[in-house]
Amino acid sequence: MADSPYSYDVFISYSTQDKAWVRGELLQTLENAGLKVGIDFRDFSVGAPTVNEIRRLLKASKKTLVVLTPSYIQSDWTEFETLLLQTKDPANKELRLIPIRKELCEIPDHMGFLTYVDFAEPDDLEFAWTRLLTALGRPPQPEPAPETPPQWFLAHPYGMPPNFTGRNAELQTLSNWLTDTQHPLFVLRALGGFGKSALTWHWITHQVNAQQWPQVVWWSFYEEAANFNNFLRLTLAYLTGQDPDALPHGSSSMHCCGIYNSTR
Repeated sequence: MADSPYSYDVFISYSTQDKAWVRGELLQTLENAGLKVGIDFRDFSVGAPTVNEIRRLLKASKKTLVVLTPSYIQSDWTEFETLLLQTKDPANKELRLIPIRKELCEIPDHMGFLTYVDFAEPDDLEFAWTRLLTALGRPPQPEPAPETPPQWFLAHPYGMPPNFTGRNAELQTLSNWLTDTQHPLFVLRALGGFGKSALTWHWITHQVNAQQWPQVVWWSFYEEAANFNNFLRLTLAYLTGQDPDALPHGSSSMHCCGIYNSTR
């Protein structure tokens, strides 16, 4: 933190009832992103009054995360801690206070006007981590694209977020469909930010056997000039082996992927 008036990038305010997640996954993710984290069990001075140490780390930290759970809201200490960190910037104009809703709970009145990062919805955790790290100035960097078979047509490789984990049930659903000869079309539909593209890209690049499935198309309609007519023209050229310039040119926000062989 060269040339910074702060000793820490972020201080974590939480209930000790939630220490397993905070001291484990949250702390590890923040530090893996290169953030210097101030936290009670490690950075409070031994023998010093706890109130003074809270005040010291709040002042020494550029941002403060408040991990909201029923245990946090019911704790007298954390209520006092919250009041302390709001004293300097009560309207949060400098965005120094970032609430995290870790579990379903009623947001306290004195934080109700703040936008929180929601970790209470399990289907949206990837989006929550991205929002949190971006707010802390460390947006996730895409993983390098894995080596993929040269015969696959991956027109717009996906910038994969790091640390893809879980979602085994959804991955298995995709794999089950791939071997289901009765249903050649599979539509994966959800709201934006739910990780559809990340899920399918990870599945294609890690679980689809290129020898069994020699033809794969990945196309993103987010990209410039990636309209539906171009998708049809270039995909047809890929599948038939024709020169795309010999096919007629035609004059949307989603990702589209397809897997083909002679039986599908």
